[in-house]
Amino acid sequence: MILEARDLYTAYGLSQVLFGVAVTVDVGQAVCLLGRNGVGKTTTLRSLIGLTPPRAGHVVFDGMDITGWAPYRVARQGIAFVPQERRLFGDLSVRENLEVARRGTRGASAWGVERVYETFPILEQLDARRAGYLSGGEQQMLAIGRALMGNPRLLILDEPSEGLAPLVVDALCEHIRALKADGMTILMAEQNLTLALALSERVYILDKGHVRFAGTVAEFEADTTLRDEYLAV
Repeated sequence: MILEARDLYTAYGLSQVLFGVAVTVDVGQAVCLLGRNGVGKTTTLRSLIGLTPPRAGHVVFDGMDITGWAPYRVARQGIAFVPQERRLFGDLSVRENLEVARRGTRGASAWGVERVYETFPILEQLDARRAGYLSGGEQQMLAIGRALMGNPRLLILDEPSEGLAPLVVDALCEHIRALKADGMTILMAEQNLTLALALSERVYILDKGHVRFAGTVAEFEADTTLRDEYLAV
């Protein structure tokens, strides 16, 4: 197990959002948080990386309690986060966006610009283009590539398919699957059920800040009531 969140309670001011959320991720797994809008998926991710520290509970990464650490310390520990908004530097080129996130790690397995381009070939063709002029899918690939430049052991994605056309989502799914096959551990929040089930071994369903289901994809698919009760719009 590389990540364990235990009994997280998180609030924004007086508004309580999470109520005892628990999530675990094993090395090499892809795990997905499912649920409708506003149920606490993004808050769970923010709680893990210190953007919205939990008021109670613990976050343990690779055996170390990182609860409430500043986000930069969490990143240095080996967790990369790709927010739903992507937050690229729009006036910088694709290469410059990648270079600003480079860490000093060396070795054959270290992520650099060329390795990112091997993973996302379209980015190499757009090397000098400003990020603000990229399509939504290209921006998402760049955001993931920038996160990889930090050489993470855990990649966290918040709604990676949000706003993307179906064909672009299919291509993104293949890229994420390739990262997983290469050994990357992934935790994501996602509303696209097809994408989530295609990539994940385990899923968690959140509803009103509570975990309502935790299990394997096979267990989820075997329970025909879950989709209607917690995922249908």
